[in-house]
Amino acid sequence: MENNIALNMREIADKVNEETEKAKVALHREVVETKIIPYLQEIAEKGKYQADFSVPGYSTFMVRDILRELGFTVDTRKFANAHYLFVRW
Repeated sequence: MENNIALNMREIADKVNEETEKAKVALHREVVETKIIPYLQEIAEKGKYQADFSVPGYSTFMVRDILRELGFTVDTRKFANAHYLFVRW
């Protein structure tokens, strides 16, 4: 009986964590669509093929993965205490 209770607790925690992760991904996709893509477009309109920037308050690695899904080449580097994205198109 006790094992079933533990299994139920894990299932509850898994569901909560899955929903939290979905919300986090949705937030990061929104940031990419509303802030980062327009910024990159401005850079491209100046004739450039790359940009480097940080995303304080957001997961650098999530943003990196989303940009890669959109076809960008993205590297991350750490300077001082911040991670920077180096984005190329």
